[in-house]
Amino acid sequence: METKTIQITAAKGPAECCWVVAKVVKLFLKELVANKITYQILHKENGIENGTVQSISLEIEGKQLPVFLSDWLGTIQWVG
Repeated sequence: METKTIQITAAKGPAECCWVVAKVVKLFLKELVANKITYQILHKENGIENGTVQSISLEIEGKQLPVFLSDWLGTIQWVG
């Protein structure tokens, strides 16, 4: 089993970016469970608006992590 630490963050972006982080985290966790990858939240900083996330760090563990993460590494552009 491999272990990786993942950070999803809005950096210094506005509240809208924190809203997107919350949505991305929800989707990411759903895909982790679907792929039988375990996770632990190491740190979570809520955004200033209700239901938003400024930053989150996760430790994930499972098989074939590089394959799973290949679609997730890098910058995500959310268009709304």
